[in-house]
This record gives sequence, C-alpha cells and structure tokens, in this order.
Amino acid sequence: MRILFTSWAWPSHLHSMVPFGWACRAAGHEVRVASQPALTPMVRMTGLSSVEVGHDVDSDQMVRNYLVPLSGQEVPSRTGKVPRALEMFRANAGSMLDDLIGFARSWRPDVLVFEPTEWAGPIVAQALGIPAVRHLFGADLAYRARTLAAGLLAPLAEPYGVGEVNTLGSVTIDPMPASAQVDSVRARVPIRHVPFGGYGNYGGSECGSPSDRPRVCVTWGRTIGRLEPARMLGARVVRALSTLDLDVIIAVDSTQLAHLGSVGEQATVITDAPLDSIVGDCDLVVAHGGAATTLTSLAAGTPLLLIPQLPDHIGHSAAVEKVGAAAVLDAAAADQQSISQLVRKLLEDAAIRESAQRIQAEIGRQPTPAQVVADMDSWLIAG
Repeated sequence: MRILFTSWAWPSHLHSMVPFGWACRAAGHEVRVASQPALTPMVRMTGLSSVEVGHDVDSDQMVRNYLVPLSGQEVPSRTGKVPRALEMFRANAGSMLDDLIGFARSWRPDVLVFEPTEWAGPIVAQALGIPAVRHLFGADLAYRARTLAAGLLAPLAEPYGVGEVNTLGSVTIDPMPASAQVDSVRARVPIRHVPFGGYGNYGGSECGSPSDRPRVCVTWGRTIGRLEPARMLGARVVRALSTLDLDVIIAVDSTQLAHLGSVGEQATVITDAPLDSIVGDCDLVVAHGGAATTLTSLAAGTPLLLIPQLPDHIGHSAAVEKVGAAAVLDAAAADQQSISQLVRKLLEDAAIRESAQRIQAEIGRQPTPAQVVADMDSWLIAG
C-alpha cells in the first residue's frame, strides 16, 4: 500500500508517528511524510521520504500567546471566541491544504495517517475517499475540540467538496496506556510507545556507574526553551535539589545548553542523549509534562514530578497523575522550597513507584508497531 503521513511543522508531533512509519516501510509499504518546509530536515533525519507542502506558519509565536502565566505574570488579554491553539491548527491546515491535496491526487495513497492536530490531512482523505488514521502522541486532548474544529474547517474544506470535516478519522492509533487515557473514541488501535526524539547520541551508560543515592533526572524537552528560554526551570529545580542528598542528572539539548543557566557542581549535565537511555537508571524524573517525555519515563517504570507550562502539558500531566504515576506542581507555585519538599516526598513514596511500574507493564503489553502494521487490513476494515 501507499501510506501518506501528515504533520504540521512541530517536531514532537512527527516523532510519535516515526516508529509506525518505520514499521510500514519494513513491511514493504511505500511511505511519504508531508509537512511544511520547516520540518523537512527532521523528516529526512528519520529516514522516511519527505514531501514539502504549503508554507511555514509562525507557530512558535502563536504558542507564546497561550503559555500558562508564571508567578507574577499577567494573563494575556483575549478577545476572540476560538481557543488560540485551534486557531493555530486551522492556520497550519490552511497553509498545507492546496499542496497536500495536489500531491495526494498525483501520488494516490491508499491510507492517510495524521497526527491529531494536523487537520489538512483528514480533509484530503475525505476528498479522496480513503481511510484517515489518526495517530495520537499522548492524552487525546483534541477529541473534545471535534465539533468546534468541524466548524472552523468548513470554509477550507468546502472548495474540495467536503461537507462536515471529521478530525477523528476512521480509526485512532493510540500509544497512551488505556488506564491513563481520557474518554474519547471507541475505534482505537493500541500501539506500544517506542521512544524517538530525533537526533541523539548513545554513549553507553549515560548516567555513569550506579549510585548509592537516589538519582533524579531533570529535563525540559525542546519546546519550552525554544519558545521562551526563561521558562526552562532546570536550574531552579537543581538549586531546589541541592539541599538533598541526591545524584542529579540534567538531560538537555545542546542547542539549548546556554539557556540552562548555572547549575553548579552538584549536577551532571548530559547533552543530546536519547531520553530513554537515561530515565531507566533514575528514581524520579522532574519535567514539563510533554507527552513524549512522560510516556518515555513511564515506559521505563520511572515516576514523575511534572510542572506543566502549556495547556496540552497540563492535560498530559493530569492524565498520568490520575493513575498515580506522577505528581503535578502548578508552575506559578514552583518555588525552590515546594520543589524540594515534593521531590523528597515522592522519593519516599512506594505507591507512586508501584503505579509507574504498573503503567510500564501496561505499555509493554501493547502491540509493537510491527504487530499493528501486520494487522492493518483487519483494523482498517473494522474502523
């Protein structure tokens, strides 16, 4: 089959689909990944074939407009009725749609796979009459926007003969453990979370030799530092942990190392290492609540302290807090004392470790991408 993947130019959304894309190629299917020009280097880095469509949208600036205010910051004024995130998804869909449907009509894919906030894809699939497969990257937060999304996309879809746009597709591939997933669609195909974070270097034992002290990994992903470096709370967290007898590991992208600030000698800084090579050797991960960081930590059975700063990070964090595998600290309340006290409490909490290990086992029972691809004919028909 010919399988067309679509993502707007937000790398972490692409990353979640890459293992499934690899599995499709390994099974002999033809694969193309369509996105805006800004994502082309990342698509090529995955080894999958890229197709540039549309033009770049300043999504970074649009996201800055809805960051969760920190302590002392004013809440941004809001005049429109449409949530800012949905406006951004619509803008990206509009930039991609004409070129995407032109390529699809030429290449004639059998199936289209899209991430849940890329909305040009499902319009194209409906216009061509092919199955649209939605590939989640975490908690299904886009499900609740389905009705509003259909209205927002109607003017884009109408010229292509598409009536009501179905942003849920015909079936949903879901890497989130069922116990932690929010209520959403029933036509769901579980898939095992396989960590992929783009580029990275394995150096053997990333954390060094085993430590007699509890080991805590502090990481803030790549998004926050790109959007607003002052929000990278790694240095604040390390200062908070300096009063505790801990082995602290900071996992950071080398392009954002300068944003980290001074961490002193009490922490080991590891740059550009895949997160899954670190978190399995740690007793706790302190992070921002991104879906990939959260699932990668839980796949290793490591509990989390999450300090979310974006609305979707709040949603992902709440989902894993619900099942007892993480604790969540409001960003506005995340001073050094509260961080230190909560870390100490979590390191002594057997229940949160047991919950993280239970989720680890649940992730391990989900079918691999290769198994999902092998069963594709059956679940496409069922969907």
